[in-house]
Amino acid sequence: MNIEEKEKYNNSNYIKRKNKEIFSKTLIARSRRYFFDTNETNAGDYFLSITESKKLFLNDGRSIFKKHKIFLYKEDFNDFKKILSEMIKFIYDKKGKEVIFNKDNIEEKKDINIDIKDSQNLIKEEKVDNNKDNKEKEEKDSKKEKIKEKKDNKKDKKKIEKKIEKKIEKKIEKKIDIKK
Repeated sequence: MNIEEKEKYNNSNYIKRKNKEIFSKTLIARSRRYFFDTNETNAGDYFLSITESKKLFLNDGRSIFKKHKIFLYKEDFNDFKKILSEMIKFIYDKKGKEVIFNKDNIEEKKDINIDIKDSQNLIKEEKVDNNKDNKEKEEKDSKKEKIKEKKDNKKDKKKIEKKIEKKIEKKIEKKIDIKK
């Protein structure tokens, strides 16, 4: 199988897998998103995939998403659920259920705010650029419209002049007819 055939095969498998998504939920948690997806295997059984996605900003202003996936199959559900419950209970017992912001969380929050401000600045810059483009376009359109109006006015003037000439000709013809 050559490279092109492998790509076609992989792409077709990806599409098949993608179409077998059964049920989804999303959890947005600060700078991360968690996607819980129930998918179907080729054999027709269901499994759970959990994807953590975090948005990162590059120096040039672009953003990328860093993703991590976990696949859980039915045979592991009970053990996973048991350990997860134990871990949550342990944390609640030791630290309580309330959320406490420490320096790390505050720094993370600052980073998020900086990222948001950077994004907002990029959006503002883009709006300014769009406004400039729109103004230039409006000016061009306005100039085109003025030129068109001038042409239309010239046409209108010519029509009026022709009408006046016809009226004058008719009056002259009438006067000539009257004199005869």
